[in-house]
Amino acid sequence: MKKYLLSLVTLLLVMTSCQKEDDLLQPIPPNPNTQINTNINVDTTAIVGGDTILVQGIEEDLVATDYVTSNTTTEPTTFIGEGKTWKIVESGFEINCSELTSSHVDTSYSYVSNPYDILSSSTISFNDDYYGEGHDIFTVNIYPRNGTGSPVHALDFAPNFMTMYVDNYTYNMGTLTMNLTTLTCSGVWISWTVHMDIIEDGDGGFKLEITQSGSHAGISWDSHQYLLLEEI
Repeated sequence: MKKYLLSLVTLLLVMTSCQKEDDLLQPIPPNPNTQINTNINVDTTAIVGGDTILVQGIEEDLVATDYVTSNTTTEPTTFIGEGKTWKIVESGFEINCSELTSSHVDTSYSYVSNPYDILSSSTISFNDDYYGEGHDIFTVNIYPRNGTGSPVHALDFAPNFMTMYVDNYTYNMGTLTMNLTTLTCSGVWISWTVHMDIIEDGDGGFKLEITQSGSHAGISWDSHQYLLLEEI
């Protein structure tokens, strides 16, 4: 009887011990009042050198401060021609008209020439007063004008030379603005303002050009004229 009771007690102790061991192996649920911090990196995009790229695993504030760049281009702040005298080694003029009217200005033509080779006085001076006239002056075979109305032609519709006085000029972000005066064959002085784009060639020279278009009295037209300058 005693042996039976002893065996029963031993069995109960073993079962109780196994139960406690099973309890130890069970996962412990987190405390509902405990905050679990997780560092999550996200996929995002960044602008690098003008291109959009995918940056993986980079936090957004790091991308914003270290990876975002901007692409900007600026025009020269000073005029390349300032204080120098230039020879006009090439001039070009082209105009395309509708040619649907009976007006004499409804005419298309083009030409390219070397004004300096034809006429050694085909130069332009900015503040050097090359001819001692008290102001800047140049002689060229195009008629530098802006317009959107009646077609802007060369003098007498041909590469004829004309002399212009530069009363004053200003430069602003790649554009040269000149106030010009010339004396017509009839002895009348005329004045006008012209805006010309400046394109530097990288070798110390530059081009002055005008590209424009317009319509007037049934005529539609577009034209392009330019002067290529090299320093004397």
